[in-house]
Amino acid sequence: MTSEKVLKVLYILVACLCMMMINWVFLFPATWALGLSEGHKNRLEAFTKIQSIVPPSLLMKYEGHPDIQLGHTLMSGFWSMCVPFQIHEGLRKKYRTAHRWVGYFFTLFGVCMMVGLALIDHRKLSFLDNDFQDVPESAPISALGFGFLNHHLVMRLMGVWFLTTLAVAVLAARRRDFVTHRKWIYRHVGSGIWVAVQRLYVVPADTSSPEMQRRSFADGAIVAMIVTVFLGEVAVWALRSGSQKEKVKGKAG
Repeated sequence: MTSEKVLKVLYILVACLCMMMINWVFLFPATWALGLSEGHKNRLEAFTKIQSIVPPSLLMKYEGHPDIQLGHTLMSGFWSMCVPFQIHEGLRKKYRTAHRWVGYFFTLFGVCMMVGLALIDHRKLSFLDNDFQDVPESAPISALGFGFLNHHLVMRLMGVWFLTTLAVAVLAARRRDFVTHRKWIYRHVGSGIWVAVQRLYVVPADTSSPEMQRRSFADGAIVAMIVTVFLGEVAVWALRSGSQKEKVKGKAG
């Protein structure tokens, strides 16, 4: 498969994951809207009672935390809306001004998401701190051998990587080094879209008990991070390979 085809396949995959997250944020469960509509809250509470994939608290816990709902959850939906446009080569070239302005908002959304993540961590609202309090601490947290990892540290490091990739991409764009800019945007997307892959992992997993729910959610996070960070590097490799071929063609011409 050529590097061009690799990038096209990865684009389609990322666009589908972004559509999933857009639906998740804006349509259902749309947890950012808790507290704004009693009807939505009632529907979400009813849903939590008929599903056994995650504990109800995982979907309801941000009620009363509007800074997290708006700063993290809602911003993640806007971030997901920006990604397919920003990384589409044809649209980027055709609508350069729009690409630049969307990039400004994309950067703002990314920073807001991480401020929200820091608040989640500070208020102990992560799934490990808040949603499985009845599960003994001695119970295994992984069914895949990831139990040795400090999940709090992993999440924090991923947040730092998310911001780092964004910062490097922005600095490269300011220098008009657009190849480097694209490479780091690919890494940035890989460091953020893992949340969608985690949800795909959790749905078919064994969630027959709170212990298994916690394992599937924790394993889903680690597996998703590995997959999306790796695919981000595949995209960087494909871009680098394509750039080298263009240089060779230029010299041959």
